Amino acid sequence: MDTLVETPGKTPTGLLSPGPAGLRFDVMSVLEHISNIFVSSIDSACACLSWLYCWLTFPFGPLTRVVNSNVKGSSLQHSAYDTNTDLYEQAHERSRTQLNIGHEKFIRLSFGVVRYSYLDTNATKNSPLNVFVHGFSVSMELWRDVATALHKQGQRCLVFDLYGRGWSDAPDITMNAELFVNQIVELLYSLNITDKSFNLYGASMGGVIVQLFTKLYPEKVSKLILCCAAGLNVNRPTGIKALLLSLPVIGPFVFKKSIPFLEKGAKAQWIDSNSELFQLYNEHFKQCYRQHKGYLRSLYSSLIHFPWDTMEPIAQKINSDENCPKILIIWGDKDTVIDISDGHRYNKLYNQNSTLVIIPNANHNFLVEKPEPVITAIEQFLNL
Repeated sequence: MDTLVETPGKTPTGLLSPGPAGLRFDVMSVLEHISNIFVSSIDSACACLSWLYCWLTFPFGPLTRVVNSNVKGSSLQHSAYDTNTDLYEQAHERSRTQLNIGHEKFIRLSFGVVRYSYLDTNATKNSPLNVFVHGFSVSMELWRDVATALHKQGQRCLVFDLYGRGWSDAPDITMNAELFVNQIVELLYSLNITDKSFNLYGASMGGVIVQLFTKLYPEKVSKLILCCAAGLNVNRPTGIKALLLSLPVIGPFVFKKSIPFLEKGAKAQWIDSNSELFQLYNEHFKQCYRQHKGYLRSLYSSLIHFPWDTMEPIAQKINSDENCPKILIIWGDKDTVIDISDGHRYNKLYNQNSTLVIIPNANHNFLVEKPEPVITAIEQFLNL
């Protein structure tokens, strides 16, 4: 049998040091070691769950956007919005030169940084102000032709990217109509634009936003221009797919897997989907959702939380207000997203206050494909 040999004054190897102090010391070490293992395991589990959540739903991360020295409010240089300028410039060299509105700037608002263009050069202080709101999945470039034409006539034009679209930030909040109405209000205030009233334009989903704005601030809207406005009967998911989309985790996952169908759907919104112009806008759309970590999350949030078919009482309220503006309704006769019947319905809701103009051989994207008749209709309407 092996014999344990003790040396006077020393603790045998492998035994606890004598006395309660030594015992406490070694027990605490063991507990600390176990605690570290537990914390490390929890961190690893959280990291795995976070990765799985991002894979199933939407990724986290900063927006790849140029750090612009013309940021109003506070500098982007030392914030979470710092980005890789080279990536931005390379990815947008083509689209920025061909789709660019000009005067692109950024401003920090309550829920993040917003990209905008304020075309006010060669315009007098008292010249009309036009504010443009784009639709569901596009950016402010949608209004390029209309805004440029009005600016050349000496009018002021303000175009901007809604939160989560284009190159505006995507706050992790509900992307509903109220958020975007507040974005308009805050943007005007932050830019120190103090016009008593202005012409307000909305396309598709933007048509819902501008009508809600008009309901809340009727005295601020001189004239209201609705282009293929949503809010009455939009072609969107129904039945089982709508149910799946509304479920946590499952909904975002289904939405992500629907992106190829979204691209096909975007193609179906054009009369000529083989044109170079379509390829340019489609490329711009792909760049947005690939570089903008919050882009798909924002689209999904709006899909779930927007009043897509509840605008009739809002329109009735606007029409009954003594400050109801004159309203121009423009629609494409071959719209595959929001049927032309909704244009006639809006015209009936606004009755004596509205004018309906139908663009022949035009689909949902007539602002891009058929800008000339749209510009003519707007110019005639503004001169009334």
